[in-house]
Amino acid sequence: MVLTALTWHADVICYALQYMSWQWVAPSLSITAYVMDGLFVGATQPREMRDATLLAFLTFWVLAHTFRGSNNWLWAAYLTHLLVRAGALLLWYPRIEAAAEASTQQQLLGVDS
Repeated sequence: MVLTALTWHADVICYALQYMSWQWVAPSLSITAYVMDGLFVGATQPREMRDATLLAFLTFWVLAHTFRGSNNWLWAAYLTHLLVRAGALLLWYPRIEAAAEASTQQQLLGVDS
């Protein structure tokens, strides 16, 4: 078990086990956000990334401060943050495709921008 490799304190392991399900869900929910980050970085679209991150942060902040009291709510707020960021970037992704298509057509036609 991973936790026993990190600590030998039984209380810490017991406490960490309560939140282990969040750790198993987090990678599958976050992969889209990170892939979209890579696409937007590669396409040099920092404004869209900034806007998506700001929207996701506001969502996180509202959830984290509305439902105080447990780490479960904190984990839920964080994973919602990732989903909102991924959703916003997915929503804005067609702009990248359109810009890439226009750029490719200009290059093929030899038109300077």
